[in-house]
Amino acid sequence: MFNKEDYFLLGTLSKTHGVAGELLLKSGNLDYQDINKMESVFIEFDGILIPFFIEHINPKGAIAAAIKFEGIDSEDQASEFINCNVYSTDFLENEGEDLLAMAISLKGFQVIDQKLGNLGIITEFLNVANNPLFRILKSKREILLPVNEEFVLDIDEDRKIITVQTPEGLIDLYSEK
Repeated sequence: MFNKEDYFLLGTLSKTHGVAGELLLKSGNLDYQDINKMESVFIEFDGILIPFFIEHINPKGAIAAAIKFEGIDSEDQASEFINCNVYSTDFLENEGEDLLAMAISLKGFQVIDQKLGNLGIITEFLNVANNPLFRILKSKREILLPVNEEFVLDIDEDRKIITVQTPEGLIDLYSEK
């Protein structure tokens, strides 16, 4: 039995695309160039993660891509996977090597700045073109922190804490009163 917590959620198959078995994969937090490098993914079907090899993937805007899997060759076959989640292990294997690749899996982590202290909890990864951001909330305050390896000093996965050192003035909008 697969433990979904050991996998990285890539997105959801929202509908069929064309008649040759392609599906539309939607995710607001994903760089489809990273998926293009993957050979396979896991589709959650009836609570079970099933491996599928990727034939090809084509970006369709900022939050979607048409994806074709081996063995799914018709619209009818593809329609069985609508609303199924797609997972991977690739990003988890690269943790510590590329912050951007693992950014979406950091949701729920507490962010501690060396000088400013607790900034809050990462609630979302925003894959904004050329400026990916963490959305951090503390109380009713929101901070948008650039995903930049130069800021990150440590990621403690066991305690779900990220220690950062942000440049002077970057977090000026956030101050306890």
